[in-house]
Amino acid sequence: ADTAVRLNLLPFIPMTIVLSVDDGEFPADARLFYDETVENYLDAEQTYFLTSLTVTRLIQSTGDI
Repeated sequence: ADTAVRLNLLPFIPMTIVLSVDDGEFPADARLFYDETVENYLDAEQTYFLTSLTVTRLIQSTGDI
């Protein structure tokens, strides 16, 4: 990984985003992680929608949409 960022999306719900740049051998990659406590606060559907909203807003913030 080249960069990692931890975001506190909601109280008690951090998300870690790990980014790797294209180095010629491997393509660029982004991976999203929640810690194991997310299951204490959100079900699978809520986690999906929070992830989708977060990714959409990150993409929009770059001006690429």
